[in-house]
Amino acid sequence: MFTEAQALSLAQTELDEVFRQNYEASLPPSYATAMTGDVFKVTETTHAAYIGNIHKGPGLFSKIGEVQAVPSYSARPANKWTVSIADFAEGIEISKNLFDDDLHGEWAAQVADFAVMARRTQDFNAFRIFRGAFTTTITADGVSLVNAAHPLIGGGTTSNLVTAALVGAATSALTTSSFNIAMKLLAEMRSQSNVPLQCVGDTLLVPPALYMTARQIAGSALVPENGNNAINVFTVNYAVNVYQSVFLGTATPDGTGSDTAWFVLDSKRHAVRRFVRQGIQTALRDWSMSNNRTYYYQANFREEVFAPDYVGVVGATGL
Repeated sequence: MFTEAQALSLAQTELDEVFRQNYEASLPPSYATAMTGDVFKVTETTHAAYIGNIHKGPGLFSKIGEVQAVPSYSARPANKWTVSIADFAEGIEISKNLFDDDLHGEWAAQVADFAVMARRTQDFNAFRIFRGAFTTTITADGVSLVNAAHPLIGGGTTSNLVTAALVGAATSALTTSSFNIAMKLLAEMRSQSNVPLQCVGDTLLVPPALYMTARQIAGSALVPENGNNAINVFTVNYAVNVYQSVFLGTATPDGTGSDTAWFVLDSKRHAVRRFVRQGIQTALRDWSMSNNRTYYYQANFREEVFAPDYVGVVGATGL
């Protein structure tokens, strides 16, 4: 005979098994999520807020004589930034009778949907960085993540915005020509001390509406939709991973997505970060602790995303 504590533990174990199976269910490799390492770099934290700053860094090394004193630079931190960790939680009430009888597998279906929504919540929140990249996602330098004039600590500006004028076209829509401009901007992107960084684009991030175009640009042996059989240099000389996310497009719940915007990242150099204070946790309240004989199953996680710097990111509105 189970004790009350044992029965509750068994009930939570059953619910957790269903939750984990659906929460951890994988998507095809082409689908980017909050867990995709090429897009979001994870930083573990034990605090409710994370504080950092951007430093100027050295310029090019100096040529010196045999016994000449070695020159040095003074470390110059600036552009202080803070990210506050958000708390995400949701619960579901399951009646004792429904759980005991498990009519038509209903409780399992409810918990399965509950788990899927936990993952999609993480994705929706994470890709907010890119949905607002041209407007509301502000980096530590005080301008949007993708901007034509990022102010440098050492003076001057650098751009990571693909415009129609740069492409020499009516729009900055994703094409072979505009993608080439994005790769050029990454290569010419300047450090805070105004030195080109030679970033290399290896990640192309798009909404579902642009996925086919992106795959053709990054994976075709020949230049797509071109009748001269020209070699596609992006296939020959680069290894570009193409990712799509529904939370970039116009199907987003808050309506802030775009079916034309696209991004190219240097996965090793970019600063788009996901700060994790606490991974997903679940808890179950026993029906005997309620006044209406219901179990209360809840899940929560604590994290936030932030891009403190522009380095390694180039984008275009596609307009």
